[in-house]
Amino acid sequence: VLAFFAGVLATPMAPFIPFIALGNLLYTATFALLKERKLGDIIGILLGSFLKFLFLYFSATKLIHVLALGIPEPVKAKLAIAMGVPQLITALVGGFVAMALFKMLKARIKTL
Repeated sequence: VLAFFAGVLATPMAPFIPFIALGNLLYTATFALLKERKLGDIIGILLGSFLKFLFLYFSATKLIHVLALGIPEPVKAKLAIAMGVPQLITALVGGFVAMALFKMLKARIKTL
C-alpha cells in the first residue's frame, strides 16, 4: 500500500496489492512458527522467502488470469517478472539483514 501511494507501484498493478500482503503474511507466519526451534530463524527465513516467492509468482502468472482482475496484458508480463526471482532475492536478503540487525541490537541493549 505504501509503495502504491509513494508511486513505486504502478497504478495498473494496484489490484495485486492484496496478493503482496498475503505473500508477506505467509513469510512472517512461517518465520514466527519456526523461530524458536534450533536454527529456526535461518530455516524460517529460507522457507518463508521461498513460500512467499512461490505464492507471488503463482499469483502473478496463474491466479490473476483465473480471477480476471482487469490487469492489462503488458502489465501482467511485467508483474510476472517482478514477482519472480527478484522477490525471492529481496526476501532472503531482507530477512538475513533484519536478523543480523536484530542480533546486534539485542547485544547492544544487554550492554547498556
